Amino acid sequence: MTTANAAKHGRVRPLGADQAIDYMTEDFAAVATSITDNKGINVILENIGAPYFERHVNTLNCDGHLM
Repeated sequence: MTTANAAKHGRVRPLGADQAIDYMTEDFAAVATSITDNKGINVILENIGAPYFERHVNTLNCDGHLM
């Protein structure tokens, strides 16, 4: 799960997030690649658009879904 600041991490973990990434201070693509042992993310819910689209596509695993 990515958030705009680390203060929100405590709110997403109880909702089922295995990992929380602050996309404002961390390279979410690098962190996601690292925590999945280079396998990629299964599902990405994209609601920001163009600025992140290419990185999201590159972060997906082979059978991943970008919504």
